[in-house]
Amino acid sequence: KQLVFGDMDGALRRWMFNNNTWMSPVLCDDHTGPISEVAYSPDGRLIATACQDGFARILKASSGHVVWKLTGHIGGVSSVAFSPDAKLLVTGGSDKTIRLWDVETGQLTCTLEGHEDAISKVLFSPNGIQIASSSFDTTVRIWSATMDVCETILRGHSESVSSIAYSPCGNQLVSSSEDSTIRMWNSRSGIAGPIFRGHTGQVVSVAYSPDGKQFATCGRDKELRRWDCRATTKGAVMFGRFSAASSGKYPYSTVKRHENDGDKTIQVTLLRHCWENGFVFDSVKDRVTNVTVSPDGAIVASASDKVVNVRYKAAPTPSLRKLIGHTRN
Repeated sequence: KQLVFGDMDGALRRWMFNNNTWMSPVLCDDHTGPISEVAYSPDGRLIATACQDGFARILKASSGHVVWKLTGHIGGVSSVAFSPDAKLLVTGGSDKTIRLWDVETGQLTCTLEGHEDAISKVLFSPNGIQIASSSFDTTVRIWSATMDVCETILRGHSESVSSIAYSPCGNQLVSSSEDSTIRMWNSRSGIAGPIFRGHTGQVVSVAYSPDGKQFATCGRDKELRRWDCRATTKGAVMFGRFSAASSGKYPYSTVKRHENDGDKTIQVTLLRHCWENGFVFDSVKDRVTNVTVSPDGAIVASASDKVVNVRYKAAPTPSLRKLIGHTRN
């Protein structure tokens, strides 16, 4: 029923559908820099934000009240993620560090160091035992969430690693990179798996499907692709300059961190209808900056130009509604 996201102005907005009207009130205006990432706690009670003003914040989802303003990073905070039990928050920043915070008290519990460049993404494994981090130093690191030590360094990318995602079972990890490739790893042993090629520019984000059989990527070539984990053939293009009809239902989790200098639209499209009927998402004509999908896989939102396009299922194609409110990227 709601979308919560941050923009380059530092405004955290909540898009709500009420009485056939989309509204976008500012949920929190405490941020003084661009918001890098937003994350809901698993129980939906809290929201965490990473901001380029140097702070991570924990807010009440219902009111936007800032519960904790987390101080510790030197420079911008690039990524935030809750642990599966919502007791811990992990953050990564441009200061090359990863920090763990107690959600209940707001206290820093641990600082993980080892990366040689800025952190691009942090996340917990599905069981909460591991923390994975990606960095501009071309590596992915896997840390013990309980022992606070680095267990494995995953090397293979030749350029910055932009994003990572765990498979639902936690046994695999995929990473996307500026080198135009996606790599799969065994998250327990660190052994490298297949390399996926198809994008013609930097791959900026990756996300697994809930069944773990497929994953999606998006890149600076303006394309959103779907891949079969069992094959390294070029992924089918779902968004972008090309399109491919696909059958079946493919809900997946959040895809983040697309190019932030493209156009400024957020588009919400009914995926299930479009995929089953091979519908071409031809309204996406510029660089996508961020993509997220509803938990049931029915609706997808992609950011590009200060307008929100909401698609509703209608024959023969979904209808479109535009939400206007943002003034910048």
